[in-house]
Amino acid sequence: MVDTIGPYQIETMLGKGGMSNLYLGTLPNKQDVVIIKVLQDKYIDKPAAIKAFQREATILSLAQHPHIVNFYEEGNWEGKPYIVLEYIEGISLREFLMQDSLDLRRALELVLQIAYAICHLHSQGVIHRDLKPENILLDDNGQAKVIDFGVADFLDSIKGQSDPSTPRLVGTPIYMSPEQREHPEQVAFASDLYSLAIIAYELVVGRPSQGKIQLSILPKGLQTILTKALQSEVKHRYPDLTGFIADLTTYIKSPSIQKERSGVDLALARSTILDGTQEILSPSRLPSWTKTRIAIGQYHPRHLSGIYLDLLPTPNGSYLLVLAKPCRPGREYLTYSCVFRGILRTLTESLNEPTEIAQHLNQLLIKDKSKQYYSATFVSMNPVDSEIKVVNCQSAPLWCFSSSSRAPKELGGNNPLLGSALDTQYQATSQWWNVGDSFILHSARTITSPNARVLRSNMEDIIGNYVHSSPTKQVNALVRKWKTLDKKKLRGKSFACLSVNRVE
Repeated sequence: MVDTIGPYQIETMLGKGGMSNLYLGTLPNKQDVVIIKVLQDKYIDKPAAIKAFQREATILSLAQHPHIVNFYEEGNWEGKPYIVLEYIEGISLREFLMQDSLDLRRALELVLQIAYAICHLHSQGVIHRDLKPENILLDDNGQAKVIDFGVADFLDSIKGQSDPSTPRLVGTPIYMSPEQREHPEQVAFASDLYSLAIIAYELVVGRPSQGKIQLSILPKGLQTILTKALQSEVKHRYPDLTGFIADLTTYIKSPSIQKERSGVDLALARSTILDGTQEILSPSRLPSWTKTRIAIGQYHPRHLSGIYLDLLPTPNGSYLLVLAKPCRPGREYLTYSCVFRGILRTLTESLNEPTEIAQHLNQLLIKDKSKQYYSATFVSMNPVDSEIKVVNCQSAPLWCFSSSSRAPKELGGNNPLLGSALDTQYQATSQWWNVGDSFILHSARTITSPNARVLRSNMEDIIGNYVHSSPTKQVNALVRKWKTLDKKKLRGKSFACLSVNRVE
């Protein structure tokens, strides 16, 4: 594993793509997260590969735009060139299409964001040549960002260097225009427009097209625009993206868009209700509790995780933190978690001790008709007497850090699942909590995970690097790491964490 690249400290390797390796890194003193793209060893003696890598850096330096990934710098490390780019919290448009949908207006607003980015690229004389959902990210604010300029090139360079007798196919066939597939040397700005029109179609219908476009199912006003953008001959398309942007903007602002509702709007209405339900399962804002700094981090790739995270005051002035999740899978996940939340919040109005709360909660859950089991961790803290108490019900252990140590101490327990046994006597473990100490509550349960050892090692390595950082930086680092693990091993698992630091 690489520890440093140039001045950057490496957190993890994100993967390999084309001729490059991608790493997640930080500047040691700033801890600002960046992506570092490094040319692979096998290409360092190939002039064509080095030239292509340098061309990508040049294009990125010209492509500064709110909806294009930010370029920071380029450098050389151990004889290999590297590029430093913005780290974007979010998911690819491909991932989004596989699990969610948008209403018509919102879908077209995203198309406009991408269109403005590509229009800016064209103004610099550059063609992207591989515009597809995988190369567009949606950040945590729902904004589109165009990425991956590995095959992008200057239009003059393409036309001046291509050999028609041996055309080189560049791009992704499903999103390619006819001329890009058949005559790569004749690629034009309108080729990117064709690819964007397919992406627009997919966003509106709410699913990947798999190369099958049925414009007849679209609203009539939009049909007209995309029909023109998807003409097989370049001369019949929009001459440039400005015309496409103008027509799309006019359509979005027109009264007809309200009448021409796509079927995907109904899916969005359902999704909005479910998303709202998911949102009440975590605090809308953090409490201002004395002598503490608190931060929450969450990652829900499938949106409906059922993870419940809460921070509650108790009658005696203590604070109760809880993280819980239903154990039996099913579409009723959110309903089960809301039942848990309602019962718990009622109990904390009159009960103080976490064992007492767990005891009563368990009895009420057993009586509930859902017959659902829950894993949960309760942490009771009282800054006045410097003690935390933990009741762990088959959940991930609490990580506790002293101000002088990088290694976590784990506080767990052998309490059974909530809702599973009526006569259970729940036990708590205690830990003194001094100024400068911190603890992390998280959902990365490793008891039954087939990748338990790897998972625990990866997460503890990350938090060890951030042990003396602010709670916000700690949870952000954990969420970033979970995202990289999710793509490799965890298959869409949600994650939530909460960091608490004791201060004067």
